[in-house]
Amino acid sequence: DSTLRIFLADATGHGVQAALIMMAIQGIYDGIKNFALPVNEIMEIFSKEYVRRYGSLNSFLTCILVDIDTVNQKIVYSSAGHPAGLIINKENEIQLLKNTGGLIGVHFNNTYKLVEYPFRNEERLFIFTDGIFEQTLLYRIERSILIDSKLKELEDKKNKEAEKSF
Repeated sequence: DSTLRIFLADATGHGVQAALIMMAIQGIYDGIKNFALPVNEIMEIFSKEYVRRYGSLNSFLTCILVDIDTVNQKIVYSSAGHPAGLIINKENEIQLLKNTGGLIGVHFNNTYKLVEYPFRNEERLFIFTDGIFEQTLLYRIERSILIDSKLKELEDKKNKEAEKSF
């Protein structure tokens, strides 16, 4: 077949609970991933099955499902609350793969749009979870705290030296 299917999901939370939810996600997806259906219909089936099985857990997830058709040189995707992906062409122009539907786990009857773009061999697809944003934000916060701490240390040292000189 000339189509490559990519599924990327991210459960809310961290640690053991998120890991267990990811196992549940894989279990559902493995049962439907080879259906010969458009990606938005697979996303809707996935969403309903997730809510049916795990809706009482109040655990949500984002995901994106992408089909890359190498013969017809196109990309087709559907996204559930997931961060926007990127297609970058050889001129470094960027096409955003915007969200096409809501988080999975919120409503039983979520619907998802199908979006299609041309996708040539020289173009690149970038998809990722919100962890990249979390890590960037955490880095900035940690860096700001460290800088504030160092400034406070310098100020305290300067004040002590000023007190000694009196």
